[in-house]
Amino acid sequence: MMPGIKGIVRNVIRYTTVNPIHHTTREEDNDFFITVSIANYAQFNSGLVSTPLTGLLTALYLYPMDDRSAEILEAVIQEFINGGEPISSGLLYERHDFGIKPAMIRLELDALESAGYLEQPHHSAGRVPTDSGYEFFAKQMLGSVPESRENRLKELFEERAWPDLLRELSEELGMLGVIADLSREMVYKAGLEQLIKNLDYEGREEMNAVIHDFEAMDARLPHAAENMREGPNVFIGKKSPVTKSENLSVVGGNFIIDGVTITIFAIGPKRMDYKKTIRIFKSL
Repeated sequence: MMPGIKGIVRNVIRYTTVNPIHHTTREEDNDFFITVSIANYAQFNSGLVSTPLTGLLTALYLYPMDDRSAEILEAVIQEFINGGEPISSGLLYERHDFGIKPAMIRLELDALESAGYLEQPHHSAGRVPTDSGYEFFAKQMLGSVPESRENRLKELFEERAWPDLLRELSEELGMLGVIADLSREMVYKAGLEQLIKNLDYEGREEMNAVIHDFEAMDARLPHAAENMREGPNVFIGKKSPVTKSENLSVVGGNFIIDGVTITIFAIGPKRMDYKKTIRIFKSL
């Protein structure tokens, strides 16, 4: 990694001596963080380090990413959602015009990996999103995706035709759908088979976790609905209020109809089509 990558890395300075005992502090706020590891003595001034210094010091100062870095991160995640394979700088250069050469794209990917948005699978030359990467992507989609012009689902919602709405929602998205009217103690679920078919899983334990989530969902719904905001919300991995599997993402929200709160969830793999799902939820 090199200092000076625009909008991502302001400064990387490493000093090493014989005494590696260090103290670490960390501050986080949205899409930037500061990590400082200090042994004995260091004075920081505007992100730079002054000496004298003994021990080990590593300073990594990350700022909010600029438009190009955000564009590259979005492209990586969308390409991974589409194909399911690690994304390389060469593929990005072939399919996208960021105005920079592959070598600079690689530096941007290195910086995004250091910032925690991407990771590199073992024996792979490409990158895949981390949960933080998916969260950034979902946040961007929530702010930019318009509502769907498809009126059929909205009509079913307004008619309170919950089984029909749920069936069409699950088929349209290829996910598990849940609709809860807790005031009447009514819960509808459909699409478990489609969810399992579309999951990226490698072993029995992951499958068992998904099935356990399905069985425990009714008990989790009251607390989830009580703490849900109106409109679409996106939860990645274990941050979901209704699932605990690290391999799932959830789009959900509370919707008010004639004074009654209806809670709707779409549960799918992390590689779900966030744009399409958020668009549908915005239209209800």
